[in-house]
Amino acid sequence: MNPHSSPVSKRLWERNEHRTCSSRSSAVMSQSLPPVCRERRRNLVCGPGFASGGRICSPVLWLLLPFVAIGLLALNLVAYAAEPSPGSVTKDGARPGGILWPADGMIVNVKDLGAKGDGVSDDTAALNAAIKQGCGKMSVLYFPAGTYLVSGRLGGHGKSFFWSYLQGAGRDQTIIKLKDNCPGYQDAKNPLWLMSNLEDQPACKCWVNKASGCNMAFDVQLNDFTLDTGKGNPGAIGLHYICNNTGGIKNLTIRSGDGQGVAGIDMRHPWPGPSLIKGVSISGFDYGLWIKHQSYHDTFEDITLENQNVAGILNQQHPISIRRLVSRNQVPAIINDKPEGQVVLIDAELTGGKAGTCAIINRGSLYLRSCTTTGYQAVVEHQGTVLPETTVDEWFSQEWGSLSPTAKRSLNLPIKDTPELPYDPLDQWESVGKHADKKSGDDWGPAIQAAIDAGKSTVYFPRLDQGGYLIKSQVIVRGAVRVIQGCGAAIKPDGKALAGKAAFRIDQGTPDTVFFEKFTWENGEQNHIEHAARVLVMQQCRWQRIITAAGCGDLFVDCWGGSGTFTVPQKVYARALNMEAGGPPKLINQAADLWVLGLKTEGDATNIRNLAGGRVEVLGGLIYPAGGKLERVPGFINEGGAMSVITTTLWANKTAFQEVVGGQTRAIPDSGRFWSYVFIPDGEKPFQK
Repeated sequence: MNPHSSPVSKRLWERNEHRTCSSRSSAVMSQSLPPVCRERRRNLVCGPGFASGGRICSPVLWLLLPFVAIGLLALNLVAYAAEPSPGSVTKDGARPGGILWPADGMIVNVKDLGAKGDGVSDDTAALNAAIKQGCGKMSVLYFPAGTYLVSGRLGGHGKSFFWSYLQGAGRDQTIIKLKDNCPGYQDAKNPLWLMSNLEDQPACKCWVNKASGCNMAFDVQLNDFTLDTGKGNPGAIGLHYICNNTGGIKNLTIRSGDGQGVAGIDMRHPWPGPSLIKGVSISGFDYGLWIKHQSYHDTFEDITLENQNVAGILNQQHPISIRRLVSRNQVPAIINDKPEGQVVLIDAELTGGKAGTCAIINRGSLYLRSCTTTGYQAVVEHQGTVLPETTVDEWFSQEWGSLSPTAKRSLNLPIKDTPELPYDPLDQWESVGKHADKKSGDDWGPAIQAAIDAGKSTVYFPRLDQGGYLIKSQVIVRGAVRVIQGCGAAIKPDGKALAGKAAFRIDQGTPDTVFFEKFTWENGEQNHIEHAARVLVMQQCRWQRIITAAGCGDLFVDCWGGSGTFTVPQKVYARALNMEAGGPPKLINQAADLWVLGLKTEGDATNIRNLAGGRVEVLGGLIYPAGGKLERVPGFINEGGAMSVITTTLWANKTAFQEVVGGQTRAIPDSGRFWSYVFIPDGEKPFQK
């Protein structure tokens, strides 16, 4: 192996060579040592005395060589122990050496199709070839570390990114950069994107001769890279993006080299959402985010916007939920431009405002909590009226809906951040495919169990040529494993063979947190995961159904297409929850604290049934039955538990909320575009900033 073939291997090679040098002090000047050792040793011991290799060496220092060697070895071991392993996450979130991915866990590596990533070669054709070959196949398209220089758009050539996972090595490792002063990007009135996951034509026959929209951009995931639109490109859009049902963006930087450009992320194509856009930084452009259309809904968290020319976010009709927005702008951080639009914003820092400008201009529905500003005249200009405060503890443009005497505020459940997914070195990844000989007929359960019990920290599912992983025998998550990486795999539980058991059971083990990522869970009526121990984190998964058991820890679900039944006390944090079903209630909460940032639903079933032992807070969303018998059941049922809900609707259930308190049943009818409800039992703590 060439020791200089990658930054990771080069560093490891140099580290090993340094150990070799340090451990051979008795032969320090021997010609048998590698040249690098001889050179390093000369640098260490040379001074006035003998001539050696152009240096002067003192014979006195020879007596000190054993002590020098021992000291150097000790220092080297300390440095080696302190250095993060490749793929691990440091305190500031960086990953030395970048995120690595196994070859059998991806559909294509862009460098295998000719991309250089050297910052000099034009990689446009190679990257588009990789996109056309790899996208739409529910697998990882991997961009290794490098700077990929391009001269035109990526994607949008009649081939969509739908069911696609674009994975970089890290936002500081994988950079896709547009050439400066690039033809095609000079007219802001006719903008062109750097990257787009949209087709030029409608994605399915149902939209032919109709509006050029689509709600079938399923499970589009873009993770861990940077898009740079360069300098002298005033017509550039960083990313033209749409995603439906599940998927989203995580850990992306989008930047303009000189501040010019139309938008960092353009989400104006009908109809975006639901998706989770998290850990995104946008610098420059007229708008950081430009979003449009009444449906569906998108969730944002940990967003940084700076140096926009017109507004940080321009929202036109869309419902959006945002937590932890940091805006550093002279212009408004948010313009909620249309009456149908709703913005739910919590924990925001809006700084740098120009005197006489408000941080938020609102012409629709707006909910604020824990928002601070500096420089601006005020936090909000609402319907043409400036509200004088520069800090908001809690404020809602709508009236809270209530059926019993209660405080008119959100439930304000405590919030925890989702633990960061660790990327271990590849020698700590165990392939399920390695244990294929342990399958029982077509049952992958024993093979998955063997991979989990192999002692590695990450278990991954290699890409199958066809089909998914059928499970007939329950898999127990235990031991040393902390990450179960799907790489886009489909899990197919056989409900009859499992006889009522969940496909996976989270049990005791050494790590206190277990992660699942990049899975599709089929057979939606089947319980997929029984959460019986430890903290469970699920992200970028779809259609999983989770049940709980005594002993379970906190549950975090980022981008959740699925549902759950919560029967024991625990904390549940759901970001971008999408539930689609008719029949019985989609989610039942008996005893948990359930916090939801962004809820989108389909189907006429009750969305959440909350019992007296449960507490539920929903911060923004869209209730959209999309047919069915709208008069059949209420949208939400609260049977004496604490509950607050803020959402928007389209053609929703005729009864919005049904409340059962003290033996009395009451109901709130559908009130149009905006719904809200609150019931906080006596004794709940009041809101605190």
